[in-house]
Amino acid sequence: MMSHAEPDPATRPPLWLWLKLGLMSFGGPAAHISLIQNEICERRKLADYDTYLRGLNFAVLLPGPEAVQLVTYLGWRISGIPGALLAGAGFVLPGALLIIAATLWISAKGDLPMVQAAFAGVQPVIVAFVIAALFKLARSNLKSKFGLMLAVFALITMMLFSGVFPLIILISGALGALLLTDGNDYFQLNPQTEQSQASRKRTSLMVLATGSGLWLALTALCVWVLPFNPYLGINIVISTAAMATFGGAYPAVAFVGEQAVTSWGWLTRSEMIDGLALAETIPGPLSLYNAYVGTMAASGHGLWGAVLGGALAVAFTFLPSFTLVIAFAPYVDWFYSISLVRAALAGVSAAVVGIIGKLALVLIYAVCIPDTSPNWVNIAVALVASGAIITGRISPLLLILAGAVFGILFLG
Repeated sequence: MMSHAEPDPATRPPLWLWLKLGLMSFGGPAAHISLIQNEICERRKLADYDTYLRGLNFAVLLPGPEAVQLVTYLGWRISGIPGALLAGAGFVLPGALLIIAATLWISAKGDLPMVQAAFAGVQPVIVAFVIAALFKLARSNLKSKFGLMLAVFALITMMLFSGVFPLIILISGALGALLLTDGNDYFQLNPQTEQSQASRKRTSLMVLATGSGLWLALTALCVWVLPFNPYLGINIVISTAAMATFGGAYPAVAFVGEQAVTSWGWLTRSEMIDGLALAETIPGPLSLYNAYVGTMAASGHGLWGAVLGGALAVAFTFLPSFTLVIAFAPYVDWFYSISLVRAALAGVSAAVVGIIGKLALVLIYAVCIPDTSPNWVNIAVALVASGAIITGRISPLLLILAGAVFGILFLG
């Protein structure tokens, strides 16, 4: 099935192209994916549309942020491992630097009335983003009674118990594999030469070993050199999210935010929502929210301690994505042809709707029903913004800016 030409390192696009993509990537995963298609396939002709679709399907199969994994795969497809590293790092780096810098400023100046008013105005818009994401995910993933049952199971379990996120993912994937498999092609073989198979296997094992070694080195740094809380905690929370969150960035954000508030005490509920606002505003993948959490978690350890917390959060978020994409890119066609894999991921995707539903309920309660009394202004803004996002009539960035201006003018 590997009919495409092998990657050619000589055709490596410059780093500035991937940095430019990172700086232009506003508006959430769907907008990022469209931007990548336009820039890489249509404008620069670096990959054809078939390659793009294969990469997108691959990115959806893996845990982690789809847009980052798509751009990393395209970098690999164009020019091999060096291209993948340049593409992934270039896409993430601008937003990572911006969100760490912005978080440092907010943690130092967050008591300014104008800053507080701006974030107060943006909070109902962030609720709208989550409601819109929930609506779109439910529409695409809940196409059967079984899928609906998995979503309800995930929602109720998340509401009743803490720390069960990975267990929900495992149970949902197993049930999907058992009950949703649509054929007997469990283990289709890829028609490759023995030499080609051996070469790919060696490369994949080397990549997995290198990525695992880097993760272990960073973990050792957190265990033996740095304070347990927050640095090892950042590792535990974000590594769990990075390896167990299918269905895009929102499940990871839901897990990391909830852990940061309830289990580790790094953030207040209001600060969690402010971080979502910041991550939606800054260019780059929404998973950069983790950098906000890491920076805030370590803000009590001085300027460079906070920077280190943010940097570790970025590393633990994206190192697994880079490793998995580069290791398994040569097997994209074979992997996606296995019905057992597709069925398991269908189960996980249904459960993700329930997980996002938990996040939506938490945010609605915190923003729209504070102190058990309805805030009708926030409710109205959230409803109007939700409709605008779902219909696509207004740019997400424009909505966030409008919310900030509204907060400064009327809530300050």
